[in-house]
Amino acid sequence: MCQYGLKGTCAYLFHAECLLEKYPKIYPDETRIPLFQELFRICGGLAVPKNYTMESLLKLNMDLGMANFKIITLLDASHAKAFGASTPTEVPRTPLEGKCILISGHDMVCVKELLEQTEGTGIKIYTHGELLPAFGYPAIRKHKHLAGNFGVAWYNQNTDF
Repeated sequence: MCQYGLKGTCAYLFHAECLLEKYPKIYPDETRIPLFQELFRICGGLAVPKNYTMESLLKLNMDLGMANFKIITLLDASHAKAFGASTPTEVPRTPLEGKCILISGHDMVCVKELLEQTEGTGIKIYTHGELLPAFGYPAIRKHKHLAGNFGVAWYNQNTDF
């Protein structure tokens, strides 16, 4: 469970790092370095062969949960600084006629860049699954060709596509 959780936590940290690369002054190294150190400590606890106990595994999972909470908080604050504060927004789910691109994943920077690259082309952009929150950010939803959301969670992509 901890190894699976670690993959997700590292993915969120990667997205936060991508934001830092695009918008360098979002948050300081003093915020980031302790998070990396914490993840390395957790990885070390999993990597060293030993006789795990239920208590030691539970502690690793709880530590990872706390690190994930800190990373999600950092990512949320980074998104707000880069794209504006997220607000509840009604999202269309009805397909429109014409050419379109469906974008999936979690990366708000990619969504914003795709919207900028397709501005004025007549191509509509739809988000899939976990990119639904993109509509909440003012700097993303201002693009009129952000047409709607398609599908549900990642685990249904085979069915959706």
